[in-house]
Amino acid sequence: MSDFPSIPRLTSSKYFSSLLLLRNIWKGGDLSDDMQFQRVVNQRTYKGELILFAFDLCSVSDALNAVLMLRHVGFEHFLPLTDGAATCEALHALADVKALPTTPCFWSSSSNNHKGWDTWGAGAGCVSGERRRGYCKAEQLWAIRYHVAARLLASRVNLLHMDTDTVIFNDIYTRLKRKPISDYSLILLPESPVNGGLWYAQHTSLDSGAQWVIAEVARRTWEVISLRIRRRSSPPFDQAMLADALVSAMKGERHVAYMCEHPAVALQPPCANASQSRKDLAWRPRTSADAFGRHLGLTEARLIVPSSPEAGRVVRDNSVAGPRSESRRNERSELALLSPPWLLGYGWRVQRSGHF
Repeated sequence: MSDFPSIPRLTSSKYFSSLLLLRNIWKGGDLSDDMQFQRVVNQRTYKGELILFAFDLCSVSDALNAVLMLRHVGFEHFLPLTDGAATCEALHALADVKALPTTPCFWSSSSNNHKGWDTWGAGAGCVSGERRRGYCKAEQLWAIRYHVAARLLASRVNLLHMDTDTVIFNDIYTRLKRKPISDYSLILLPESPVNGGLWYAQHTSLDSGAQWVIAEVARRTWEVISLRIRRRSSPPFDQAMLADALVSAMKGERHVAYMCEHPAVALQPPCANASQSRKDLAWRPRTSADAFGRHLGLTEARLIVPSSPEAGRVVRDNSVAGPRSESRRNERSELALLSPPWLLGYGWRVQRSGHF
């Protein structure tokens, strides 16, 4: 492909998946269907790896650009995720106009149909590709992606989540799969306090530390949108709930201070009787060096699923799973890594590549 002259084709990567996965592509479907979900796990992953990105109607061009970029480098193991069938049809239509190969596209109706979105979003089941005016709330799409990501991690899929404006410049898997980085189950970019747009999870299973953190963001979203409010609002920013979930896993107790800064949530039951003071994420330095003795500058934390009923209290959700049993909660702790600049900074650059 000549659309990305500055980006190499990664034919020597152990995760070059185009030759195998391009042979069996289908247009996609609803991941709320267990058969469709299992088909993705079986046929869209490569050596246990999957790349997930989410988009709505306004970012269809960006999504197609991400598809072209991933196919250019040779990573066909990707999963475009959106809010409904009509938005997928818009992606397919744009690909047809460009005379491009079949582009898979998926949605998850169960996580988008919660009645709470009638007051906390743009309406239950809002599909941006169906709307003639106005938009669906971005928070609904974010909830869908955390919900689907949690299910994939529970199925032991190693998952890279990225925004549609992420560009790959070299084979990041060479670093992710090499010790000591391969010791970490969740790798996050630093922000305020962490970035929800680009992260990587590996070696996970249902109720393991990393999977619990991602699933907890979805569960807390359902918890918030189940609250009754007088005026239409939006849930707390997903990165606020991600921060709370991380603190909960690091401290072993339920933490809600980040999401409770939201004015519509602050006086509601999740926050009314809780401490409103933020607790810092419990990162600690790790003394590690590469084969040449160079200090790697790693900052890590241990994730342990909270064991108290209050810490693990969730709103029912069919496929992410409900309250945890004591034995499953303490089954396995995992390590999280705050990505140093040389890890994600060299392998990925978040920018608009602007091909459409």
